[in-house]
Amino acid sequence: MQRILWAASLVAIMAACSSSPPNEVPESDITQEDTHSGTTLGEGRYTLVQQLQPDSLQLLRDKEVIASLLSIRVGLTQDEPPDPKSFYDPHEAWHPIIWQGISPDEITVKVHSEGIFEVEVDASSNLQIVNIQLTMDAPLGEQYYGLGEYFDAVAHRGRRRAMHFEINAEVESGYNEAHVPVPLLIGTQGWGLFVKNRRPGDFDVAATDSARIKVTFETNKLHFFLMAAEHPMEVPARYVSLTGKPSQPAEWAFGGHIWRNENKNQAEVLADAQAIRDNDLPLSVLWIDRPWQSAYNSFVMDPVKFPDPEGLITQLHALGFHLAFWSTPYLHPDLGNAYEEAKKNNYFVGVPGDSWFNKFGELLDLTNPDAVTLFSTLIDKAIQLGARGFKLDYAEDIQAGALGANLPFSFHSGETEKTLHKKYAWYFHKPYADALGGSGKGFILSRAGTYGDQTLTTTIWPGDLDNTFHAHGEDGHVGGLPAAIRGGLSLSTSGYPWFASDTGGYRHGRPNKEVFLRWVAYSALGSVMQTGGGLHTNAWDFKEYKDGHGGKSVFDEEVLNAYRKLTRLHMRLHAYRHPFNQAAHESGRPITSPLGFAHPELGEHPDNVWLLGDSLLTAAVENASGTVTVILPHGQWTDFETGEVISGPTSFEKKVPLGTALVYAREGAIIPLLRNTVDTLSPSTSPQVDSYANDPGRLTIRIYPGGGDRDFKTLGGTQISIKSNVLTVEGKHFSGYRVMEMAGTANARVTELDAGTQSLELQ
Repeated sequence: MQRILWAASLVAIMAACSSSPPNEVPESDITQEDTHSGTTLGEGRYTLVQQLQPDSLQLLRDKEVIASLLSIRVGLTQDEPPDPKSFYDPHEAWHPIIWQGISPDEITVKVHSEGIFEVEVDASSNLQIVNIQLTMDAPLGEQYYGLGEYFDAVAHRGRRRAMHFEINAEVESGYNEAHVPVPLLIGTQGWGLFVKNRRPGDFDVAATDSARIKVTFETNKLHFFLMAAEHPMEVPARYVSLTGKPSQPAEWAFGGHIWRNENKNQAEVLADAQAIRDNDLPLSVLWIDRPWQSAYNSFVMDPVKFPDPEGLITQLHALGFHLAFWSTPYLHPDLGNAYEEAKKNNYFVGVPGDSWFNKFGELLDLTNPDAVTLFSTLIDKAIQLGARGFKLDYAEDIQAGALGANLPFSFHSGETEKTLHKKYAWYFHKPYADALGGSGKGFILSRAGTYGDQTLTTTIWPGDLDNTFHAHGEDGHVGGLPAAIRGGLSLSTSGYPWFASDTGGYRHGRPNKEVFLRWVAYSALGSVMQTGGGLHTNAWDFKEYKDGHGGKSVFDEEVLNAYRKLTRLHMRLHAYRHPFNQAAHESGRPITSPLGFAHPELGEHPDNVWLLGDSLLTAAVENASGTVTVILPHGQWTDFETGEVISGPTSFEKKVPLGTALVYAREGAIIPLLRNTVDTLSPSTSPQVDSYANDPGRLTIRIYPGGGDRDFKTLGGTQISIKSNVLTVEGKHFSGYRVMEMAGTANARVTELDAGTQSLELQ
């Protein structure tokens, strides 16, 4: 729901700046020193070799180089001291910069912990230094992940990634869509670079020079970490140890979510909730989006639209829904006393030109503890009403600079736009996280963030995508389904494990049937699934709508049946996803892992193929043709639907029927599934609703052949083990077990087991 509204002062800025950036002074040639000379830090498998003249670092695993930092340079401005009105953009050289090597006495290198080395560069003694740049080797064949959420590609080689918003007139939104940049680069050799700096930054990942990575920040101090691991999948754990564990959604939030844009009134909300149950759609959470309040951020329901809030929420709870509300970081004059108190006490951010950026009110300065206290009092009204989740929109007003000029904002804490352009999201999200009780207690869906914010935000949604198959930047579009897939997968390697796009897109209205069902198939195999959009995407509404592109959006029984089937698949997979959700919380390990990240040995890095957990692989159709290229790693893979067994490694084209998801189970997989009648993970008092929270019921366990001894721990501590071809199930959570021994296209052998500890000799 957002388009960044750039300050009116940009007009003056553009006039003051040159029409094109001046040329950067070229750097001198850089050569890599002998790895075996220099000072060695660390013991055991992971070491770091530091060399001087020029200063360089080599990261080693078992005495083999896995990453090389070739040089550290500083950029000096010709202004002395630097012009406070100038933005020394790390990428766009709007002001002349002179590059030179750094003095060795300005670098501190030490061992932080096993596999993690800490480097601090302090060049602040020279006031002319405005940029610091790291140059790393980019050997042919290595690919790179992390860096946050990006819509054009999952892997980054050959691309430039800004850590701040930049103007981009070539897409509909007008900016580069860098909502969640994370200064964490992960190489497929099993290493990572984390830059602990919140100022504007730029990662040129072998884009300008195919053999070099250049990391540049607008700063005269740079603090960064080099991390080594056995496999790239293990690097996020190193990063999380430095920045904090990802906050996990409450269990009920792993059921499906649904919302419609701009609910008319209470009757419409209740009609949607009842229609969901009447159509046997398994969904656990209902959001009420804007406008729902008496005034923006009053956290009191509009008495005209919602005359009986308590009655509404009681009925939603009875039908098995938890409730979430839309919110923003603004206060509007219509609030009355709260706004007046904030105005009187200077609780608002000082903005360029002293003008608002949008219609929702003035931006709260949440670096001020007193402003936080006021805001928390307001948030608590929604908590008392029954909210257990929030969709946190906007919070992206603060810009680090543009077109070579600073945009001066002022804050109570003394911080500036240079760090708060992304860190403000942390200040915005924290009062909600505190109100909900922390990790595992509620649900926070956010669109903005960066490193550290993963400790507060439980799930990222990518904002307003197109309701189409357009790629990011195609014909000026922000991007539709392809952008959602890439955004979620790129983010998954960056310490944000949970992601949920608007299934069907948001921009331009309701999607057509084909786009919607392909998007549903993608979302069903994701970490969190939510359905909603610019109008609504209610599968039971068969009315004809315009799709915003000269076509029609008409849903029918095929759409409703496919939506039911796929949302139920997502619900049932909660039992399978559970241990991966726990691992994601503890270590940041992706739940949805891009194929090339999980299996770099393949040398393939597709944008639309991923692993859900360790044992399920899916490839998403993202076009009107219905075809997709499937890439399978080594081993036997079984089609989840048909039972067809395919040997990998291999790749092939597959035609996928509309309304189905393409899923393959790895050889030896143990796939626990909730029973196929579960409607919700939330409690319910309605006899119409089958609630897992009320009764976990019987657990289905699919066993795929091969794999040797193995085990799997799922919900309620239920332990599933296979040893010497004997299956043992232990636990008291479920009332029994339905074991399905999968045998290719032949019928599975099905065995019913009672609750408690049970054993079964497998075929």
